[in-house]
Amino acid sequence: MVGVGLGVEMVPMREFHYCKECEGIAKESVCPHTEGDRLTFRGTALKKKFQADRPSPKEYRGGKVT
Repeated sequence: MVGVGLGVEMVPMREFHYCKECEGIAKESVCPHTEGDRLTFRGTALKKKFQADRPSPKEYRGGKVT
């Protein structure tokens, strides 16, 4: 088991996304818009973008959280 003896507690988090309609970061439980309006954040995809040193899309950069 990962983290055993390290004093690390795993905290499950629900997926979050950028909503084109809300124009911000949201969780599925509070955003009423459809799948087509959402840009999901996938760790591997983000890591590849950052490693390639490409500019990140505006949706990945800050903003309000709903």
